Amino acid sequence: SANTSATSNVVCLACPAGKFSMTEGATTCTDCRPHAPRYSLNAGSSTCSDNCSAPGYYLVTTIDTSTCTPCSTGTYSVTPGATVLATCLPCEAGTFADATGASVCTNCIPGTSSTSRWASSPDLCGSCTTGKYSNQGSTTCATCEAGKRSSTGASTCTTCIAGTYSSALSETCSACTPGKYSSQGSITCATCEAGKRSSTGASTCTTCIAGTYSSAHSETCSNCTPGKYSPHAGATSVLACLNCEAG
Repeated sequence: SANTSATSNVVCLACPAGKFSMTEGATTCTDCRPHAPRYSLNAGSSTCSDNCSAPGYYLVTTIDTSTCTPCSTGTYSVTPGATVLATCLPCEAGTFADATGASVCTNCIPGTSSTSRWASSPDLCGSCTTGKYSNQGSTTCATCEAGKRSSTGASTCTTCIAGTYSSALSETCSACTPGKYSSQGSITCATCEAGKRSSTGASTCTTCIAGTYSSAHSETCSNCTPGKYSPHAGATSVLACLNCEAG
């Protein structure tokens, strides 16, 4: 195994945590602490430490032993050489520690949030719902403003493309109806003025050609009736259709 080696049929065993061996050919391991607060954190140690130097741990001392104890999941410690459990602090909302001995808590990933302190799993970072988003380490998801949208678990909001619009907290952008249009990031669609037209999802209005006309909010331009004509583009009513001259 990783903690054993064999030479001439002699099996060398790793000293357990709390003991050490600093000489070759040793037949026993020595306790780190018969009389002083010393410890070895890992198996296979050749020396003992005088204190819990690693942040994320604290030293528990009894009459017979000294044990470097990791902070539990959901907590962390930045204090080297700690000797009391109180140095293990709870992870704040928006973070978690899913392993013992943490010296820092991990941020919830973008697109999630958490209101829980002491969180011990990334599963406690819930995905943002549609129409919302978050940065890393968030305690709540923010609302996408009007003119934008987002799907579940979004880290940013997406701007609505031209020809569409949205209200705040939207999952999708809606297409403009016929006779209307919009530019990118719109919160509503504007009405095409008389003399112009548009189809569904239009980003601009199209001017009616000569011989046709339209009122405001039109999907199509109407033709002048037989015997009449309109010499100019953008006619706004049937009154722009003039009688053809005789002959």
